[in-house]
Amino acid sequence: MLQRRGQSYIGVTGFTNKDQVHRALDCLPPNPNRLLMIGVLASYKSVRGIPLRPQWQARYPAKAEIANLFCDDERVLNLLHFGGVDGDISEDDLLDELLRVRDLAGSNCHGFQLNMIWPSRLVLECYREDYPHDVIVLQVGSRAQQQMSEIDLLRRLKRYFGLADHFLLDPSGGQGKPFQPQVAISLLKQISEWYPNWFGGAFLPAVAGGLCAQTLPLVEPVVKAFPITSFDAEGRLMSEVGQLDDQLVADYIQASFNLPISQIG
Repeated sequence: MLQRRGQSYIGVTGFTNKDQVHRALDCLPPNPNRLLMIGVLASYKSVRGIPLRPQWQARYPAKAEIANLFCDDERVLNLLHFGGVDGDISEDDLLDELLRVRDLAGSNCHGFQLNMIWPSRLVLECYREDYPHDVIVLQVGSRAQQQMSEIDLLRRLKRYFGLADHFLLDPSGGQGKPFQPQVAISLLKQISEWYPNWFGGAFLPAVAGGLCAQTLPLVEPVVKAFPITSFDAEGRLMSEVGQLDDQLVADYIQASFNLPISQIG
């Protein structure tokens, strides 16, 4: 199996059919210098066929379709973006849920982005026993950062060192809200001073928030300062009916690989 832990990526989230995935892959340059993250949304409700809010429903594939969206391609990082469990289930149930959904995703799945507020370390430790090579991205959204100083955030992140592979600074949560590059740069500078070994591949940063071809200048100063930073887009790539727009995806991928990024991780 190709090692994907410790590699940086450019992400697109919200795939619901195989044709979307193939069209996105067609946009990659020859010998891309990063992985293309294929993000597929799943939640506690969606895998049980429970209706979601109308503005989200079209972004979530049916349970039976999830595995079909992940192809065997050395250029991709196939991740389930899983959430919708905050405060709803116990630690034991969360572990069972992750293992159940991971099984649904099939052999081409490479791991999870956990869209939940500070999941239990014990859950991740137990999950790693079954899937030691999976990539885990820890989403750090606005609710996770709420009323928390930069220092407290660094201390909280340190608890996940060795368990998660990336921490994603994401104030938007798929809603298209822009992130603030100087805030991200300030935090990453502090991390690089406190925990310099993280950026050697052990615990890599990622950012998201309102990204598309037109807003990529927001992320450019971050990846210039920290080239190992990954980034992901969702909300601004959606059509009026709430599904990925092929042209917006193509423009974003092409613009992303034109950024001055020189390394994979």
